Amino acid sequence: MRLAIRSLTASSESRDGMCTGVSLKSGGPQTGGAAEILSAGDHQKILRWHHKDGAMLGELCTVDSHITTVTTHGGDEAVVVGCSDGTIRFINSTSGKEERRAQQTHKGSVTHLRWDHGGQLLCSCGEDGSVKVWSRTGMIRSQLAQVSTAVSCAAWSPDSETLAFTCGSSIHLKTLVAGRGPIQWKAVDSGPEGVSSGEVLCLDWSPVTKLIVSGAEDCRYRIWDASGLLLYRSDPLDHAVTAVQWTPNGKLLAVGICDMIKLCDATGWGHSHTNLSGLHLDPASYNQQYGSAAPGSGSSPLALCWSQDGTQLIMG
Repeated sequence: MRLAIRSLTASSESRDGMCTGVSLKSGGPQTGGAAEILSAGDHQKILRWHHKDGAMLGELCTVDSHITTVTTHGGDEAVVVGCSDGTIRFINSTSGKEERRAQQTHKGSVTHLRWDHGGQLLCSCGEDGSVKVWSRTGMIRSQLAQVSTAVSCAAWSPDSETLAFTCGSSIHLKTLVAGRGPIQWKAVDSGPEGVSSGEVLCLDWSPVTKLIVSGAEDCRYRIWDASGLLLYRSDPLDHAVTAVQWTPNGKLLAVGICDMIKLCDATGWGHSHTNLSGLHLDPASYNQQYGSAAPGSGSSPLALCWSQDGTQLIMG
């Protein structure tokens, strides 16, 4: 089992910086009902792509801040982006119009956004160490946590009642239900003199298998149960693990490191790995307004998104 990779990159004007977010949404009339890939990043634009042939569909919109994270839910019209100025913006996925904005949600950048499984609650994480929960309309519901370091990633439990989030070398679980205490555990190994060997950079929580996967600066990915019991620890990879994502059915796992995607089964054992360096574009597969990025740039995947049937992986 292997991944067949296709590279989609924007023009030199639009690729000024890194791609910080990708998402897959149900398509509209322009794509004949086919799903669309949305990508965003430092260029302050949201770009639209056809999910099957990779054709560029154009720019959805430009915002006045660097986009640090993007999320959608099912067939919702809203694309939600977090920005480096601390705002969360709800953008119409058809017109590109900004419909509403949550101002100064975080001091510093919004680092991560994720809808719960029902699409009713939105969590946000920030450089300021706060984790907040919002309604569909962008109203604050609660500040779930405040920690001492930046929170880089979060994921909802299968029942959408608990959030797992990263904090330095630890994973924290905090529930929305009153009366339940928080859980936390160290998610990287200790180095010499008990000093941790890096921070947790990414995590995901499967709603089917109920397993949590994390990736860290120590070049390992790990699989846990919801109590923090370690079920699998990978051998060290060549670089830090920057992105992890379960397939919707929880049977497969994608692990992203510098210039590579590793495909694993639910127990963590690798099926295959795909080298991302040296990718080239088929000129017929994208709008000629856009050009190819330099191959082998040594970049690490920062965002992963599976299609609902688990047959397509989008990375940015």
